[in-house]
Amino acid sequence: MPPRLSHPRLSLLLLRRPTSTLPPPPSSIIPAITTTPRTTPSPQFRSYASARPSPRVRASPRAGQNAPQPIRYDDKDFPIEAFMAAYKSKAIPLNTLESQNLIKRYIALRGDSSHESSSAEEHGRILCDEFKITPPTLSFIGFILLRSTPPQTPLHRLSKHLLDLSSQLHDPAATIFLYRNTLLSANPSSSAATSIAANAKYLNRLAHIALHTHDPNALYVYAQYIHTRSAGFGVVGAKEKRAKAVDEDDALKIYVKAGEGGVGMGWVKAAEIVESQGRRGLKGVESESEEQQKERRKTVLEMYTKAAELQVPEAYVRLAEIESPYPAPTPTPPTTKNEIPGKEKKEESNGNTSASTSSPTIPQPPQPLDPKTLLAYETNLTKAASSGHEKAMFLLYKHNLATHNLPMAKEWLTVAAHAGYLDAMKALAAWFGEREGKAALQKEWEEAVDERVRVLGQKRAMGIGRGEEALGDGGLEGVVG
Repeated sequence: MPPRLSHPRLSLLLLRRPTSTLPPPPSSIIPAITTTPRTTPSPQFRSYASARPSPRVRASPRAGQNAPQPIRYDDKDFPIEAFMAAYKSKAIPLNTLESQNLIKRYIALRGDSSHESSSAEEHGRILCDEFKITPPTLSFIGFILLRSTPPQTPLHRLSKHLLDLSSQLHDPAATIFLYRNTLLSANPSSSAATSIAANAKYLNRLAHIALHTHDPNALYVYAQYIHTRSAGFGVVGAKEKRAKAVDEDDALKIYVKAGEGGVGMGWVKAAEIVESQGRRGLKGVESESEEQQKERRKTVLEMYTKAAELQVPEAYVRLAEIESPYPAPTPTPPTTKNEIPGKEKKEESNGNTSASTSSPTIPQPPQPLDPKTLLAYETNLTKAASSGHEKAMFLLYKHNLATHNLPMAKEWLTVAAHAGYLDAMKALAAWFGEREGKAALQKEWEEAVDERVRVLGQKRAMGIGRGEEALGDGGLEGVVG
């Protein structure tokens, strides 16, 4: 039994509840009392929101809080050699000291309180006027800093600021680089909305440059965006088909303009669209006549020829495939991941086992061979292969194997395999196993094939392969970075 309090008034004070001086809450925030009891959710569906701490209310920004953070760097980190080489080669009109003064001037403009309301475009104009340079020169300075400084350093971050200044001044090289950079490299620390906003910002600048200044490199990259967007339309209904057709027609026109401006890949991509439209026409309701097919093939051949005149490796390969003396290979069923071409396996057929190989099919040349066609085929592939085109190397291997030139066939096969061309890696593993009996080398290349398949699968899952194929090298002649 608890002890009784000795003082009666003290007991009354302790038992009395304190009264609040605050006014009663309005009835709108008082929960209504219902007769239905609130059910407790099952453990697997229980929300843990109540266990989280309540979010803090962000304080209102003070004066100067939105001002950009100052950029500080050590003079010894400045890439003097890179700027000296650029000045001596007349890539930029500023010497090393003037380039360093330009960077310091931009840092002062960025941190000056009198320029807080100024936009980055105004900062870029001030720099161009004071140092008597153009936006492309400002972009080149940004690219030098980007390539010559380690990542996560102040000068490396400052390089992207300079590129953004040039982009706002409608410089094609800076805009294309920033657009491709935001498209292919996602920042894990930023949200998806931030990445989409940045991509849309540079895409709008790219469209403005392409459609108003008609820069051929900007036209090509913008056409790639439209072409990629058209690939996203399904074949659900007539509306999607019309939208896809409109985008393809627009991309075709812009690709042609880019090709006329000197971007060879513009002709290649335009020819691909013309070819795909012809294939869909043959499979669809509207079929083409023989005369229309001949005219379409002539147009495609002219486009690839124009691209080849601009020394585009892909164009050489396409011309070789169009005018190939070999018959088109028959499609083979897809192989599994661990199945290596050239490796013997047992197949049951009517109770009998027979050894079969899945090595790449070597087309047999028609007899007799046309020397002129054969020379043109080999010349086009050699031009592409000498520029580093892996598929051209592999096709030269198959061509030399068909003409029984085994030493040259192995040489091209080895070069293509070391370049990472998957079919060449598989064929080289089969070559060591079947032709030379070198089991150790065969196993080594089989393991390399498995690793290559794994890497390509990861890139495909992350969407990197599609982005690289869509933006590729692009034939962006003159675009730095």
